[in-house]
Amino acid sequence: MKSNDCLDDFVDQYDLISTNKISKLSNSDLVQLKESGYSIEELLNHLSDNYFCLLHGSRTDISDDYLIPNSNGDIFASNTSSIALMRSIISNNNLIRPGLKYSYYLDEKNPLKVEIYGINDETIGDNGFIYVLPDIIEFSNQPPGSWQYIAKCEKINISAVIPVNKTDFLYSIYDITNNKKIQ
Repeated sequence: MKSNDCLDDFVDQYDLISTNKISKLSNSDLVQLKESGYSIEELLNHLSDNYFCLLHGSRTDISDDYLIPNSNGDIFASNTSSIALMRSIISNNNLIRPGLKYSYYLDEKNPLKVEIYGINDETIGDNGFIYVLPDIIEFSNQPPGSWQYIAKCEKINISAVIPVNKTDFLYSIYDITNNKKIQ
């Protein structure tokens, strides 16, 4: 069984939960983590479970130190690493209804499975970003007991940016339109 000490040391070394400044990891920074036997998903789970951070996955490299609301005034985040990883790799832009389908309630018996309707060349990217959000007071869990958290505010500070690759997402992806499993 792995010790959390290594993950705690990594969090401290790169100051991933600071509310004073943003830490931007590079792919080479993550080599150290992987050489210690840990995946990015294990790091994200550790941040969520032990430091009570929320995670925001995006294909967009946000240059500011904070997230701003979407056109509906919402900022979305998750306490579940698989969802953040999925959102950092898979875009719902230009999909046909219902777009991306996946459950709000995940556990060991019900792992993440992503169904994509109207997949196009831009749907699945090679890389993306996870934004670590340490100040979760503005968020509410909607629907209750799910992985989804929503904030209605002007901005939410980011404590860290973690780059991810498509290979970091290890869950099933189905192209419903063409009736085939992608991953």
